[in-house]
Amino acid sequence: MRFRFSRSLIFWLGLPGLIFLLWAWWDSYHWRSEIGFRTYTLRRGDLAWHVHDSAIHFRGALQIGWTGPEVADGRMTVTNGPHFDRLPMSSSAEGIPTPGLHPERLTFQEKAVTRQVLTLPHWLILLLYLGVWMVAIAWRWKRATSTLEYPASFLAKEEA
Repeated sequence: MRFRFSRSLIFWLGLPGLIFLLWAWWDSYHWRSEIGFRTYTLRRGDLAWHVHDSAIHFRGALQIGWTGPEVADGRMTVTNGPHFDRLPMSSSAEGIPTPGLHPERLTFQEKAVTRQVLTLPHWLILLLYLGVWMVAIAWRWKRATSTLEYPASFLAKEEA
């Protein structure tokens, strides 16, 4: 039996995901998109400084950041409403982003805040997606081509 990509359900279900990831990679160099989960507002008199637990999509990477527990003290308010921001990029990105998890130290006057940032470049996300998709297609191809076609005389003996 011949395996055809055009008739494979796995191929057609994976194609929209591939197109979306390619578009997201292109889009990340033109727009900065951010979805925030919580906003911490540190106050000092009339001044306010915001720290977001968020996912940011820009310059060829997806960055997911979260704030450690030491943020909580008496000078802070927490807003738990999600928000979404989309801003045009003012400058072009240079170089290829690398994956990693790194702490980001931020200070607001005397208050130090540690924010963990996980960076997932689009090329890595795309390679992982393609790898899983190709394994699924190979599994389906192997399953489709390994089906044995028995001769009619063998099948007649089985029914008797």
